[in-house]
Amino acid sequence: MSGAFLGEAREYAAQESGGEEIFPRQRDHSQRHTGEHRHHASRHELRKRIDSLRKHRLILSLMTTGALMTCVVLAFATHQLQSDLSDVKTTLTEEREASRARLGEAEANLATTRKALKTALASMDALVEKRIPGLTKLRFDQVIPIEQGSVRDLTFTRVRGSEKNAYELKTVIENKSAAPVSPAASIVLFDEVGVQVGRTQIGPEGKSEGLTLRPGEIRSLFDVVEIDPGRKAHYFRLEATTD
Repeated sequence: MSGAFLGEAREYAAQESGGEEIFPRQRDHSQRHTGEHRHHASRHELRKRIDSLRKHRLILSLMTTGALMTCVVLAFATHQLQSDLSDVKTTLTEEREASRARLGEAEANLATTRKALKTALASMDALVEKRIPGLTKLRFDQVIPIEQGSVRDLTFTRVRGSEKNAYELKTVIENKSAAPVSPAASIVLFDEVGVQVGRTQIGPEGKSEGLTLRPGEIRSLFDVVEIDPGRKAHYFRLEATTD
């Protein structure tokens, strides 16, 4: 019965409206509501985009300002650094020139001092040799030719690693005669002012006592000459005889 009632109602509504829809105002209201909703959504999206653009613009503005400030600071720092480097370079140049001048002056003074010292030593040598005839300058680690009596040459060497102040002495003796000989020699050491500081003996009273050389024979003798504590030998004198 309800189905028949609904059918009759639909037929009545169609007749009354002449085939038109019954509730057109309600449908227009629904369409307007949907349009307004879409419009509000579009405005909200637009505001979001505008806000986002504003934020990006603000960030870009801040970054640009920061970059400009950084450039200004870097430019100022670079200028200041260049100025400081220029000052340092100037100071170093002045100090270098001053050092060169002082070095040149010191070298000149040193050359003058060396020349004066050399002159003084030469004068001292002359005085000592004049006061003590027969002196020979002592040279280490070199063969010193003598050719005096049976002594052919001497070699002096510093003794290292010893508590004693001493020199090693190598004496080469030779018999150039046709008969046997017994060498006898005294080697006396003096300091730079001619004071005796050491002595050794070959032959009688020496370590080679009783030594006899046959004709043409050559021998090497070794000895250690002790020097007075705290002194250095500068000269030596040889007195050689044969028995």
